[in-house]
Amino acid sequence: MVLISVSAILADRTIRRLTYKLDSDITGFVGDNIVNYDLTRIDSSSPMSTLEIETEQWVHDCCFLITSQPVLRIRLKQDNNYPKITAYLRLRTPLSSLVMTGTGTLTTTNTIQSDSLMIEISGTCKAQMQVEIASKLDLIISGTGQVTMTGNVKGNGYIRLTGIGEFDGRACPMDTVTVDVASIGTAYVVGNEAVDVAVGGVGLVYYHGPLRNQRVNGYGSINTLTNIDGKLSRSSTITIYTPVNYFLILFYYLGLTHFLL
Repeated sequence: MVLISVSAILADRTIRRLTYKLDSDITGFVGDNIVNYDLTRIDSSSPMSTLEIETEQWVHDCCFLITSQPVLRIRLKQDNNYPKITAYLRLRTPLSSLVMTGTGTLTTTNTIQSDSLMIEISGTCKAQMQVEIASKLDLIISGTGQVTMTGNVKGNGYIRLTGIGEFDGRACPMDTVTVDVASIGTAYVVGNEAVDVAVGGVGLVYYHGPLRNQRVNGYGSINTLTNIDGKLSRSSTITIYTPVNYFLILFYYLGLTHFLL
């Protein structure tokens, strides 16, 4: 009988978008699996934030474990070969934290407003966000995560890359920005008042704005962005071959060591 009921559940592959009750308004969320997130800011006069999930019916029937007081977390109860899962989150209150791990994606349909926002992206997650941040942005990208951000940060932005990911903030100017690339990642940043850059490993940083501090420890490089037809692009004078020099040095060293032996 158990096998029959499981087969019946798995047989219902109709895609449905269903509403899930939240315990409270959402101030943050943790995405740690394959779920894709679609965020929309709604009017603060709305009764409460809402959550809808779109996927095949058998997943609705058996597999979600959802908590939301006040940080939303959607977990899958067991390992399985799941179909596409998209969570549509309508936010009445500002976000303060956002954590994405695994293989999911994150998109925003309008501007997400916040006074201070902390974002952590890891795994192979990709995020495309439109933001309006009043005072502070903290963003950490590890693994092969990628973040494209538009909007503005009227305050301080701190961007840190520790893997081989990428941050593209060319369309998101910040009052001041500190960027730290400690691996082989790439970051594009704009600081209206000041830019502080630290590069380790073979990382690349492209910046626009007054460069206040810079430090390179390794074979990475710090380069300027040029305004071409209103769009910030890589300068024609940047140094982009530094990582290649690292490998040439490595091969030379290995060859010399072999000769001496």
